[in-house]
Amino acid sequence: NSNAYFNRGITKYNLGDFTGALEDYNQAISFNPTYTVAYFNRGVVKVKQGQYETALADYTKVIELNANYTDAYTNRALLYAILSKKAEAFADIDKALSLNQNNTAKTAKILEKMKLIENHFGQNGL
Repeated sequence: NSNAYFNRGITKYNLGDFTGALEDYNQAISFNPTYTVAYFNRGVVKVKQGQYETALADYTKVIELNANYTDAYTNRALLYAILSKKAEAFADIDKALSLNQNNTAKTAKILEKMKLIENHFGQNGL
């Protein structure tokens, strides 16, 4: 079932078997096409493998399934920065901040990622 593949994907990821983790997340999603966290984790694996465009699609799918999934916005913002899409990166950071106005700890983490993005664009003159 989808949970078994998802959990095995986590284990494989933690062991550094990114290809195996990706396969298991694919299986979890095939059993449950609305498995938000499986899309998110698959995006994380794809980033590790340098598959930025398809990771971006996974984070976008997460947001389609759950518009309040803050980590999808922040991870997608970092990818947008890598892909030199400044406006999109900051729009996602703004959205993540707006979702967490009353959560100081989460806001601090988002602001850390925003600083990474600002530094990226500052260093690359974008």
